[in-house]
Amino acid sequence: MTRLIAQLKLRTVLLMISLIPLLFAFVMSVFWWQQIRVEIQQADQELTTVELGQYLGALSHEMAIERGLTAGFLGSGGQAQQQVAMQQQRQKVDMFVASFKQYASSLPQSHRSLVAEVQATLEQLSSLRADVDRLNGRQSFAYYSELNRLALEAKSLLIASVVSPKTTELMEANLSLMWMKERIGQYRGALNGAFNAKSVSMVNLAEIQRYILDTNLREARFRYFATDELLTRLDSAKSQSHWQQVQQVLSQLNVYQEGNELQGPANWFALATSMIGDIDQISQYAVTTLMQSAESTHDKAVQKQVVAMVSFLFVLGVVLLITMSAIRSINTRVKRINGLLHRVADQSDLTLRLKDSSADELGDIGQSLDKHLSFLAASMQLIASETDSTQKALKQVKTDVSDSLENVKSQADNSDAVATAIQELSYTSQDIAKNMREASDQTRHVNELGIKSSRVSDDVLSAISVINESILRSQGLVQTLKDDFSGVEHILETIRTISEQTNLLALNAAIESARAGDAGRGFAVVADEVRQLAKKTQDSTEQIGQMIVKLNQSSEAALSSMMTSAEAASGSSDLVAENQHAIHELFTAIEKVNSLITQVATAAEEQTAVTEDVSGNVQNVANLAQSTRDRVLHLNASLDQMTTAFGQIAKDVGHYKLR
Repeated sequence: MTRLIAQLKLRTVLLMISLIPLLFAFVMSVFWWQQIRVEIQQADQELTTVELGQYLGALSHEMAIERGLTAGFLGSGGQAQQQVAMQQQRQKVDMFVASFKQYASSLPQSHRSLVAEVQATLEQLSSLRADVDRLNGRQSFAYYSELNRLALEAKSLLIASVVSPKTTELMEANLSLMWMKERIGQYRGALNGAFNAKSVSMVNLAEIQRYILDTNLREARFRYFATDELLTRLDSAKSQSHWQQVQQVLSQLNVYQEGNELQGPANWFALATSMIGDIDQISQYAVTTLMQSAESTHDKAVQKQVVAMVSFLFVLGVVLLITMSAIRSINTRVKRINGLLHRVADQSDLTLRLKDSSADELGDIGQSLDKHLSFLAASMQLIASETDSTQKALKQVKTDVSDSLENVKSQADNSDAVATAIQELSYTSQDIAKNMREASDQTRHVNELGIKSSRVSDDVLSAISVINESILRSQGLVQTLKDDFSGVEHILETIRTISEQTNLLALNAAIESARAGDAGRGFAVVADEVRQLAKKTQDSTEQIGQMIVKLNQSSEAALSSMMTSAEAASGSSDLVAENQHAIHELFTAIEKVNSLITQVATAAEEQTAVTEDVSGNVQNVANLAQSTRDRVLHLNASLDQMTTAFGQIAKDVGHYKLR
């Protein structure tokens, strides 16, 4: 984790740290927002509940009026006046029922289920009215009472879903008023029918007494939940004359005996309706108060939501402002420190200072950095001074080492030259001894070759004598052959003459045979054959003559060549004789040279041995000189490196601005 944080910039770390309270504030805001949303939902639900309760109360009120008018219509036996009032109320109820159904369809499922029975009962209203119109309305009172009971029971169930205690109390008070209206409406209708009938059964009277008792109980419950304003309004209503008149009528019922004529005021229905009207006004005031309370609760919840949003945004803005200011301040100061370090690194200026007198951690860092830069500048000055002194000392040492190196180099070069000269002398002596041995071997070989050459010369001389004799004999034979060719030429000339004569005779015979005609034809044939034979003989003679000429020319050439060869052989014999004499003289000289070569080789071998001993000693001296030279060179190289290093140090220190 530490490594990960170390890779982040300080601004990023500060932002991450600032996100923690922001995240906490966001979580708390979300939690508060959810609570406010719940409050708004509850306020909306209360508002819906109040509106639905108002609809149910109004439905109960309108149905109670229709129930009373229906009871009067049935009690009067269907009087037209009663019917007109009833029909007018029915139209009013129909309009309200349509509005109620439309409103109920927009309710949430939880509220629609509460009014499901009410809506189902309203579906039976048309058939009930039809029975009433036929004066068959025995179930009408029970139907209207049941419908109103369902409406008020639904309103009672709605109160259970309300969270606000004040709203609950107001709705309980309003529900008590609705039940009071319902009970008053019930005994108003029942008494309206009884007064019209001039009598009432004890069962119906007991039912009426139960309605009156329940009205008193509902009034007591109302007084328990109602506000002072509602109580004042109810007490004010009860002090009116129509309330007093109704109470007088109700008190007479306590002494009524079955079978007696029941007398009631002619305006009974109007008196009871006035009471219901007063209660309805109080109920409307309670509903108005409920609506105002629900709307106020809703508005407060919305205001809390807005306040929560504004508060969150304000806190967010303040935290962001503080965070960004802190980040900007820290970032600026960190940039100053970073910039100072970069300028020190780039410009090598150790005179720079932050001069931060803050008392926080960054101020401590700045002050420590200033102290470090001061210490570093002093250290650099000391290093520069020591480096300068060291460089001067190194220069003097390098000068001494360079002089020593020159001396060592001169000694090494002289030793190398002597060693090289001695080595070359040794090699020369060895070469001389080797060459003398090879020369001795060559002289012996030459002597052997001379002996062989002498022998060959003798053999050549003998061979030349034999060749000379053969050439002389061949020359005689060729001369004899040439003479014979001359005789053959004479013979050929004779044959050529004979053939010419024969040819001439054959020609003459042919001419004569031609003259003889047919008698000489056979002779002509013979003459022609003789002529042809003579021609062939003449041609052969020509060819032989040509061959004889060529052979004669060849014989002359051979004779000339043999004469030349004989002369050459004679000359070669003389040369070979002279060569044999020279070879004998060479043998004598080679013997003398061989003796001298042996002496020189012996002396060269002795010189080589001495030279090798001297070369070994000189080589040892040269090796020592070379070793000393290498060490001095290594020392010189080390001094060069040290000089370069201290020069670089001085150069690096020189880059820093110290004053």
